[in-house]
Amino acid sequence: MRSLTLILGLLAAAAISPATTIERMSMDEMIAKSTRIVRGEAVSVEGVRRGGMIYTDYTFRVQETLKGGPPETLRLSVPGGVHGAARQSFAGTPALRLSREYVVFVWTSRSGVNHIIGLSQGLFTAGLNEAGERVLRRGPASSHVVDKNGKEVADSGVELTWGELVRRVRGAGVVR
Repeated sequence: MRSLTLILGLLAAAAISPATTIERMSMDEMIAKSTRIVRGEAVSVEGVRRGGMIYTDYTFRVQETLKGGPPETLRLSVPGGVHGAARQSFAGTPALRLSREYVVFVWTSRSGVNHIIGLSQGLFTAGLNEAGERVLRRGPASSHVVDKNGKEVADSGVELTWGELVRRVRGAGVVR
């Protein structure tokens, strides 16, 4: 009975997904605050429970590292997801598609869990343009965005080439 009550409570809480507010981060701030910056693809997905929260964990195969070091794979944890019969969702959290190429700005918590920095802000899809350059794109944040003073600001998304990102990371003096 206690399990049923817990599950029903979690389901009710998940049905009321409060809006998420995030602080807008510049590209330079994401570069400086990231533990790792990697390019690769999500190869598997799993719902897990940590404490009272559910997370979606993606196994990410690293193809190239701009900041940080090995391993060749890492586990990225995103708040929300499905674990057993329970579901939680949070506005502003990204969902990765398997076998799709991404560039991820990773922040590692004290407990060793890898997160995408700034929720969706640190996740870019990667693809090639007509000239054969790798282009990184992130659409506008799907959550409420504020500046450092708490004032609401618009987020229009970001687009840049892999070469531009490499130059910016090198300029910040953090290349591996």
